Amino acid sequence: MENLINNNQLSNFAEEFNIVIFTIAIFLAVITSFVLKYTYEVKSKSLSSKYQISLIIPLLTIIVFLVIMIVKSSLALSLGLVGALSIVRFRTPIKEPEDLVYLFLAIGLGIGYGSLQIFITTNIFIVIMIIIWLLTKKEYISSSNDYNLIIDIKNSETYEKINEDLIKFIKRVCREVRLLKIEKNDKGEISLFMSVNFENFNKIQELNQIFNNKFNSVKYSIYESKTLY
Repeated sequence: MENLINNNQLSNFAEEFNIVIFTIAIFLAVITSFVLKYTYEVKSKSLSSKYQISLIIPLLTIIVFLVIMIVKSSLALSLGLVGALSIVRFRTPIKEPEDLVYLFLAIGLGIGYGSLQIFITTNIFIVIMIIIWLLTKKEYISSSNDYNLIIDIKNSETYEKINEDLIKFIKRVCREVRLLKIEKNDKGEISLFMSVNFENFNKIQELNQIFNNKFNSVKYSIYESKTLY
């Protein structure tokens, strides 16, 4: 009886499987995953692990595609997959909600194309891309020499006093500067989060000297955008 059920499942899968449709699905999965990767690199405002996440987006899509193609042929395999995934844990926390959106979209592409829902998946992906590109305004900056700059100022009075000069000196040293967000905690301390691009290492040293000589009352940190903080 068990052999009969397995044979029926295999025969049904063989009937449903079409090499032309499969080829189109895997091709579109690869193309859309790289489009998503590029969109994430250009439009994302994430401060952490941007480089690592952009690299895994195409891989995540193809892996999910493979898993869906395999488990759709067998109920037993799909149940076994649930048990296997129950022991998997992410050891690195995702700090930005925006990162989760792109990762879920990559998973959605894998599921959609893996289940051979080509028309629906492609159209929804196009709509999402249009929304992202229309609503998210961000100029592209090359990832080479791209750094994150975080400045901590002890109170509002100091911020008002040095803010204009501080930004002016930063723009003078950095090739490109983006102010991503400003935070103020319960103690009145103000934190500036910036994405900056240096022409070379000497410019980093120059900015460091400016902080030490002119703004020694503030705390700051500079680290590569590829680095997880």
